[in-house]
Amino acid sequence: MKRSAFWLVLVALALLVRGDDKALPVLKDVPIGDGFFRLEVAATPAARERGLMDRDDADVELDSGMLFVFPATKELVFWMCRTRLDLDILFLDAKGTVVDIQTMPAETPRRPGETQMDYEERLPRYTCKAPAQFAIELKAGTAAAIGVAKGDQIALDLPALVRLVAQERDAEADDEAITIP
Repeated sequence: MKRSAFWLVLVALALLVRGDDKALPVLKDVPIGDGFFRLEVAATPAARERGLMDRDDADVELDSGMLFVFPATKELVFWMCRTRLDLDILFLDAKGTVVDIQTMPAETPRRPGETQMDYEERLPRYTCKAPAQFAIELKAGTAAAIGVAKGDQIALDLPALVRLVAQERDAEADDEAITIP
């Protein structure tokens, strides 16, 4: 009996971590301002939470970044938890219009003796100044270098991205609904 319970726990853990190890979908040649970018797409809660954590400056190319896709328009709030490179963040509304641009500097890593809670509480929050459904993170200074500004339209297949969020949400609900006898 104990042995079967052990295996059930292992199977359940495997199902929980399965989604974290998948490579994120990538959009190539996305026109933003005067440049073209390769964007990893964070469309699940886990991928959005992880974002660009634990990556160094050398891990993110000048022509790459991350696109965060949310199920609906809302007030978006970001932080730089375990993010080791300075970033520009472009907030986009449901139509792909840039509604806000901010620069987020890398934060000092968790200090010796600092609890995880204290670390997280000291991190500044970057709140979009208008409701948004999408956010794009690029290396800091990129937005100005490529001439992107508030009010610019970013050419994305918005309906496909919203469908992707719905598919990911449905897949996660299916994973949660799995019961092991």
